[in-house]
Amino acid sequence: SMLVDRRIELIRSIRDKGYQINLNDPILAVKLKDYYVFKGGHHRVAIMSVLGYRNLPGVIVYSKPLWEFRKWVIKLKKFIK
Repeated sequence: SMLVDRRIELIRSIRDKGYQINLNDPILAVKLKDYYVFKGGHHRVAIMSVLGYRNLPGVIVYSKPLWEFRKWVIKLKKFIK
């Protein structure tokens, strides 16, 4: 029920104040040909879609090769620590 309460609060916040970009927790997407695959921020994307947003502000879009490189770097950082 705690997760549901958080989602409801997120809906209310976006509805009442608009979407506030948070660079510490960005919406991530990978562009594949003519479409985008969201890799982070799914709930915010779904809420904004239902609320009628046609543009998603603050989305960080990666190409497929850059996304794969990013994943590799994250794994490497974990290995080095």
